[in-house]
Amino acid sequence: MGFVEVRDVWKDYVVGRVRVTALRGVSLDVDAGEFLAVTGPSGSGKSTLIYLISGLDVPTRGLIRVGGVEVSRLDQASRASWRRRNVGIVFQFFHLIPTLTALENVLLTMELAGIPAGKRVERALELLEFVGLRDKADRYPWELSGGEQQRVAIARAIAHNPPLILADEPTANLDYENKLRIVELLREISNSGKTVVFATHDVELARKADRVIRLRDGVVVGSEGGGGAPSKISP
Repeated sequence: MGFVEVRDVWKDYVVGRVRVTALRGVSLDVDAGEFLAVTGPSGSGKSTLIYLISGLDVPTRGLIRVGGVEVSRLDQASRASWRRRNVGIVFQFFHLIPTLTALENVLLTMELAGIPAGKRVERALELLEFVGLRDKADRYPWELSGGEQQRVAIARAIAHNPPLILADEPTANLDYENKLRIVELLREISNSGKTVVFATHDVELARKADRVIRLRDGVVVGSEGGGGAPSKISP
């Protein structure tokens, strides 16, 4: 059994009068500290799987367990409480709060997680240093490039020190240099002992992970070793 366990998970959506099946009996394990990539073409079910593991959504049927907690059976309020403590999420479109600076965006996560006020600023600055943006702590999202915004989003995702980091197409809107930088940051986070799962349609980037799961039409069609080189830096 892994730190993340997905067992025979199906997910249906109803769009108007049409039922769409996004996942079809997906099963997989992710070990603690593993850096896993989930790849596949658009519509293969990558994002759906990320959302289900995070507890942002629940499967139509099947089981999802994270760190011994059966997330798929928690009610909405319990899932939200569990997620605030245990999961950091990096989205494709950053989702930074535009009226807050980079530092304030990171601080907000810690406030919501109940981290004591006296410890927040020091940790937030350390995390901005980790992603190479301490000198831009006072910048607003609109003053940052796309790659910089995504690095702030990563700092925000790990600010409350969650054991699980989930990233949904975190490099999709970035140039090649920034894509590599984001994946290297995710690698460093994994090397620090966190479990990292990231969804990407980019096969080259996926192979930098420890292992690659391939989805097509909501079904796991392959699994292979990645080959990403470990880094000595950790958050």
